[in-house]
Amino acid sequence: MFLKKNFLKLSSYIVFTIFVIFNICFIHTNTFGKIFKIQDIEIEEPFNSNFNKEKVINRAFDEAFDILLNSLITSNDKNKIKNTPLKDIKYLIDSFTITNEQFLNKNYQANFEVNFDKPKICLLYTSPSPRDVEESRMPSSA
Repeated sequence: MFLKKNFLKLSSYIVFTIFVIFNICFIHTNTFGKIFKIQDIEIEEPFNSNFNKEKVINRAFDEAFDILLNSLITSNDKNKIKNTPLKDIKYLIDSFTITNEQFLNKNYQANFEVNFDKPKICLLYTSPSPRDVEESRMPSSA
């Protein structure tokens, strides 16, 4: 009888543990994504001898970062973050995609999707640089 009672108790712990692990691994991951996705950034540049694709990509990163800031923070807080250097913006990016890339009438046109890393964006709120945690950018009321 004692052995049977312990077996049932142990079995219930195992089932509960599997249930918790399942919820953490599958449901939590799907509910709370790890990126901020900025889509449909349209960039157009003249295609000539001075064309630089890296410059176009950097422009897309800047525009995506501006869109992200507009959706996350108030106008009072934007002044603290608006002059974020491009190298810090690139650090915040998880991945990006270029779609509908075309060269028409001596113009380069492309659509970009930029995915920002959520944990790194949180660092942006708490320090002057995502890599520097010494000084906070957030207002004292936050």
